[in-house]
Amino acid sequence: MRSNWLPGYDRSAMISDRRDELLRGPAKARRASPFSSPERRAISRHAEEALFESAEILVEGSLDETSEEARFYGSVMISVPFEALDASLRGLDDASIRAQFVQCCEGSMRIRLRAMRLACAEVQRRLPGRETGTAMVETKIAASSDELHIDVDVEVPFGLSYSATRHR
Repeated sequence: MRSNWLPGYDRSAMISDRRDELLRGPAKARRASPFSSPERRAISRHAEEALFESAEILVEGSLDETSEEARFYGSVMISVPFEALDASLRGLDDASIRAQFVQCCEGSMRIRLRAMRLACAEVQRRLPGRETGTAMVETKIAASSDELHIDVDVEVPFGLSYSATRHR
């Protein structure tokens, strides 16, 4: 077997010269853009995930059983502090970018649909074991100085779904 020794080649010196390069730590993660394109017309998937990961949820409502069909009337308030979004999204400390972000959230069907699903899941969690009908939902998205608010008003009838009437 032949050695790879060449004149002027000192492997230990070569490794010690590159030691700092070889032992560099992991790359630093950059914060993602809140928008899916440079034109800032739509919210990015990463921003949507960050929004719902840091959301605080408040549910208010009651069950109305006075009529022939029971209904849940309620409101689900989803509050997201901009401070919590700053950790994973860049640029939200600038007022104009924050305003564009809020405008994109207002127009995002993905955010509205996810908020509706979250609201309906909260109704199911509060009143388990009931067959729910088709929910009527209204969503409003607005921002205060330090939070994004997604308000979901929900009206859910019970016992009116297709699967409930099929088994009778």
